[in-house]
Order: sequence, then structure tokens, then C-alpha cells
Amino acid sequence: MKSDPALQLIVPPRMWAGFRQAMLASRFNQGEVIGFLFCTRHRVSPRKWRLLPKAWVVPTAECYEHQSMGGLALRQSFHWYLYKTYIERGLDVVHVHTHPHCNVPRFSAIDDYHEAEYARFLSRLPGRLRLVSGVFDERMTQGRFRAWPIKPDWQPGPAALSTKILEILDADCADGGREFACAARFDRQRAFGLGVQESLGAIAVGLVGCGGIGAVFAEQLARLGVRRWVLVDPDVLEETNLNRLPCATPQMAARRWPKVRYVKRLIKTAWPAGSQVTSLCLPIEDRQAQRRLAACDLIVVATDNHRSRMLAQELALRYLRPLVSLGSHLEMDEACGSRRMLCRVTIPPVDGGWCLCCGDVVDATLAALEVAPTALCSIVSAAGYLPGIAAPAVYWLNSCCASLGVFVIHGVISGLLDIESGLDWVVDFGCRKWLEVAHDEQPDCLYCSVDGLLASGDSSGGFEMRPMESMPAMASISTQSTSPLLAGAGENANEARHIGAGFAKEEQER
Repeated sequence: MKSDPALQLIVPPRMWAGFRQAMLASRFNQGEVIGFLFCTRHRVSPRKWRLLPKAWVVPTAECYEHQSMGGLALRQSFHWYLYKTYIERGLDVVHVHTHPHCNVPRFSAIDDYHEAEYARFLSRLPGRLRLVSGVFDERMTQGRFRAWPIKPDWQPGPAALSTKILEILDADCADGGREFACAARFDRQRAFGLGVQESLGAIAVGLVGCGGIGAVFAEQLARLGVRRWVLVDPDVLEETNLNRLPCATPQMAARRWPKVRYVKRLIKTAWPAGSQVTSLCLPIEDRQAQRRLAACDLIVVATDNHRSRMLAQELALRYLRPLVSLGSHLEMDEACGSRRMLCRVTIPPVDGGWCLCCGDVVDATLAALEVAPTALCSIVSAAGYLPGIAAPAVYWLNSCCASLGVFVIHGVISGLLDIESGLDWVVDFGCRKWLEVAHDEQPDCLYCSVDGLLASGDSSGGFEMRPMESMPAMASISTQSTSPLLAGAGENANEARHIGAGFAKEEQER
């Protein structure tokens, strides 16, 4: 029997915590419980898909016809609500239920029968929707998933759940990372653990910007053990770049090497064999570049303009990819006695709450001006809103920023850093200070708020989502942030509000 391509369910950590908490809270007399996640579909490769949750629903006791240790059944009115609100709009369905006791659960024959019928029903709908089912123990600590086929003669295949940042689910990549992790070149890094080295060898990093910071970052992370890369930068080497690019030569600048070619050589120097480097001399606006970046496990932006950083943020939010922003600032004004030497590493939460735009890392006005017509830019520059010369830059400051970025990634994989709520560090060399910037969640942000515009990711169904309609007073519901620039947000249980008869709640996720 044939099987479908591998499916990976990507649930941000804060969203999974909210979903799990709602599942545990809905238990009644130790009965089984069920919950639903509704997802868009992102095709990573011909043999791999990611499901990206847009909303989750956990029915309360009033939604069940019966609920016991031996099984459960939902009201038809609740099924109809799910169909009209989510399924009819083309969202794939992930349903998770529990079995009693705390052993490793298995799907029962009853599960097999009813799930097969439900999968057959979904596959007949426009877009040929998918069903992924999960079964957990009563504490929601141990579970397994399977993906039901779109063709009736195919067998259900395994589906993987990821609830951690930079968690490697691809078995082929993990095996490759394990092979290279045992190399003698990493003997002095084994203090962090063999598993950390395996993860470094397995992750795919998308780098936007291969200039002064990006080049140093790529070389350091490659030597740390990362061997799978996607490089995106439309620029070429110039003589003015040579003061801050390691191993760059005047001959490269004279021949106008693409920067992605130059950084690829740096990586290949560290990895003469065994590396996979895709170099795209394209802007991030290009569809091919975006598709390649979205398939990576991590997106890093190290550019010198606001427009590219804003687009990288949009891409990361839409596809639930962790984003690392690297930047430096050098300002020397002898007349005023001002000396500012800063580097900044920012990682917004994967599932929203705050982002580069509402976190004052990216200026949307400057991002718009960077692509404005020349005549308009001239007027704005004359008025003093845009600088007339390129920003100053030095090797040591760029290197400090790149090294800090590499440490953060290594720290996350090693378990030394928790970035579920994001991270924003600024090192001020002039004042000799290391600052940790705190961000409040921004409910009005166009990009990462719940009330933003809707996002469909890269769904193969081609559907158009509409604003949420009023829901029946029958379930605990959490909607994902709905910006076209964002696909994801965490949960905020404090925003629960009672509806109807007073026994249902709606939880908006940020």
C-alpha cells in the first residue's frame, strides 16, 4: 500500500500550552476528551508538508452527547458549527483525543473506523482536506499522531508533532546530523552534548543579507556545525565592503562577485564536504527566495534596511518560523561629543505578541520610503528624513553582533536559553552596558495582533478566509492571529469571556 508524504504539525509552545490546559480542564468524571486544531497546509517539498494551526477548539461538557472513560460523542450542532466556521473555509483538521490511564496510548479499532469515515468525508470536499488524528494519555503527556490518506486505498502514515522551537522532526536530516556530529572536528564542543551537535548538523538556516554581519555569522555558525543553508542577497561585492568581510579580496570586488557566492565559499571552506548551500542572488521579495526561506527551520535577517527586515518578519510569522534579527549601529559625532556603538539581537515570539515592527526594530515608514519612487525619495531626503550617505560600519562591531547571534542559537538548541516569549538584547559599547529590552504584547499591531488581517500561509487549497462569525456557546475556542503578514500567536487565558448561557468561553490568542 502507498502512503502520503510526511506531515509535520507545527504548534508554537504557548499555543500548545493553552490547548493542553483547555483539554485537561474539560475532563468530566475522568472521561475521554477531544480537541481540534484547524490548520493551513504548507508544502515544504514534494514529500513533506507542514500543518500550521490557525485556531483550536476544545468542547466543554455541554458540547457532548455523552462523555465517559469508554468513549465520547459530540452533539450534531457542534459538528455543524465546526464545519461552517472552519472546515468549509478549507482548513485541514487535526483532532486530538485522550484515552484513560497514563500508559502510552494506542489507537483503538473504534478510532480506526470513525476516523477513516471522517477522513473520507473531508477528502471529498473542495481542496481535498486532510485529517490528522492524535491520541494522548489522560494527562496529555504521551501521545502519537497519524495522517489519514486522501485516497481510500492508501494507509494512514505517521505524523510528527513539534511544540518546541528548533525541534528537528525530519528523520533524514536528523540521521545526517548524527553522522557528522561524531567527527573529530567537534571534539571540543562535546561539553554541550552529542544531541546538540546532531541538531546543529540537521537544522536548515535561511540567511537574508550576506554583508558585514551576515558573512561573519555564517562562517561562525558553519564552524559550529550548521551545514544546511539558504542564502538570499541581491547585492555584489564592492571595494567599500572589504573592511568588514572576512577573506574577501580586491579581486572578488573587481569581478563583482555576488555576496551569496562569497558567503557560500566561506561555508564551503568550513565544510568542504557534507554541506548543502543554496545561494540565491535575489531580493527577499522574490517568490522563489520566499519559498526557500519558508522551508528552513530558522530565518536570520542581517540586512542594512528596514524593508527586508519587515518582509523577513512577515515571512517568519506566516509560516511559524523562528526569526533572528541581527543589527549594529555606529554613530560618531565629535561636535556633540556623541559616540554610539551598539549591536542588537532580536528574536520575536514565533506565535506573535510583539514583533520587529511593534518592537521598534523596524520602521514601517522608512521601509516604505526605501522602495518609493526616486522623486519622492529626493524630496524626503531634502527634508532631512533620510540620510544621504551609507551608515558607517566596522568589522569588530559586526563581529560582536554576529557572535552574539550565534551564541543565542547555540543556547536555544542547548537548552540554555528560553525564547518562547522572545528575546531582545542590546549591547552598548559606548556606555559599557548590556541591556535586555522588555516588550509588552501589542494588541493593535498590524502584523502580530489578533485583530490583524487574515493569513492563509501557503495553503494548497487556495481558500479565502473571512472574519470569525459569532460562535455558539458550546466550546473553549482560541483563534490564531489573523494577519496576512502573520500566521501565529500565543494564548492569553486572561482574555476569556463568557458567551450565551455562561458555560462557554472564547480565548483569543496573541
